[in-house]
This record gives sequence, structure tokens and C-alpha cells, in this order.
Amino acid sequence: MRAFFLISVFTLVWTNIFGQTEYQAKDHIRKGNKLYKNEAYSDAELEYRKAMELEKNKVAAKYNFANSLYKSKKYKEAATNYEELKNNPDLSLEEKAKVLHNLGNSYAKQEDWEKSYKAYKEALKLNPNDEETRYNLIFAQKHLKKSQQQQNQEQNQNQDQQNKDGKKEQNKQESQQDKQGEDKKEQSQENQEQQKQSGEEKDKQEKQGQQNEGKESDEKKGEEKPAMSMQEAKQLLKAIEEKDKKTAEKVEVKKAKANRVKVEKDW
Repeated sequence: MRAFFLISVFTLVWTNIFGQTEYQAKDHIRKGNKLYKNEAYSDAELEYRKAMELEKNKVAAKYNFANSLYKSKKYKEAATNYEELKNNPDLSLEEKAKVLHNLGNSYAKQEDWEKSYKAYKEALKLNPNDEETRYNLIFAQKHLKKSQQQQNQEQNQNQDQQNKDGKKEQNKQESQQDKQGEDKKEQSQENQEQQKQSGEEKDKQEKQGQQNEGKESDEKKGEEKPAMSMQEAKQLLKAIEEKDKKTAEKVEVKKAKANRVKVEKDW
């Protein structure tokens, strides 16, 4: 009996504690709702947060907390909380449809039209009679198509720009190749011109050498005696003969003198 009594008391104590915690959580939710209606969204957010600290799985606290974030224009944080809440098993189909609807609104505010469209579509499946969700779905679909068209246009523009840049680079390379070809051609022409000039200089030097040789030959020819006439030749021959005759006479006189013998004295 004592053991049963102790267990019973322990159970009653914990039940009382749990009941008090749940009451406090509901009290914070009521305060938060009142602040929310008065558009004091930041203060309402604090009350809902206190309620969640007391009861983490309290659906009403989480849902209203996400709504207060949305009203405070904290769309990214609101979307995160709606994403966590949408799979909560304690949600009814109607509540889940509302969560998905607000999730679509949060993504729409961030202009994430693809996620917004998907959220509205899921919400409309759960509650096909919700005309507000249907209107938002069409609105999101329209912007999604427009966004996709803009993306395609930007991709095409980027592709065109890449093609232009590629063509520009190709033209630049071709221009460089043409310039290199022209430089090689000019260099070849310069080499040919130099070879030509070198050949012409060589020919000039050879020609100058030949001219110098011809000049020396002409100078030597100028030193030779001119051809004699017949009369001049006869006179020259006669002069030579007379000279030879005189020379012969002198030789005979010398011989005669040499033949004279000197007479020695007798003993």
C-alpha cells in the first residue's frame, strides 16, 4: 500500500506540473495573439517564442510565431519555420493548407517564384476551394514564366557575348597571325633587297676592277711608240748603216795599229 501511495503521489505531482506548463504556454499564446491583432508583431513574436520554449510541439505557437515573422517582413525566417511546420503530424489538412499558403507568400516576397508556385500548388490540392490560393498560384505561375524567360534571355545574351568574345579573340589571333605573316614577308623582302644590294655592290666592285684594269692597259698602250711611216723607216735604216760603217772603219784602224811590231835593240 505504501508503495502504491508513493507512486500515486509522484504521478499526481508531475501531472500538476505538466498542467501548469501547458497553462503558461497557452497564456503566452493568448498574449501573443492580442499583440498580433494590435500589429505589435515583434512583441507577439517574443510571446510565441516563450510558449514554444514551454511546449516545443505546440502547433498554435509555431504557426503564430511564423506569422509574426512574416508580418515583421522577416520572410526568410518565416519560410524556414513554415517549412518545419508543414510536416508536423498534429496538423489537420486545413491547417496544413494554410501553412503551405503562407509558405508560398513568404517565397513570393523573396521573388522565389518556383518555390512559391510549388507551395501554392500543394496547398490547393489540400483545399481545392480556396480561391485566394488559386489566385496566388496563377500569380506565381505568371511570374515564374516571366522569370524563366528572363533567365533564358540572359543565358542567350551571355552566350552571344561569349560568342562575340570568342569571335573577337579569334579575329585578334588571326590579326596577329596576319601581322606575323606580313612581318615575315617584309623580313623576306628586306633580305632579298639586302642580297640584291650586296650583289649589285659586288658587281659594281667587279666592274670597277675591270675598269681599273682596262685603264692600266690603256696607260701601257699609251707608252708604246707609234707606228713609223715608210719614209721615216728608210731614213732610220740609212742612219744605222752610216753609223755601222763608221764603226767598222774605226775597228780597222785599231787593228792596223795593233799589227805594228816594235823592233828590239841588237846586243
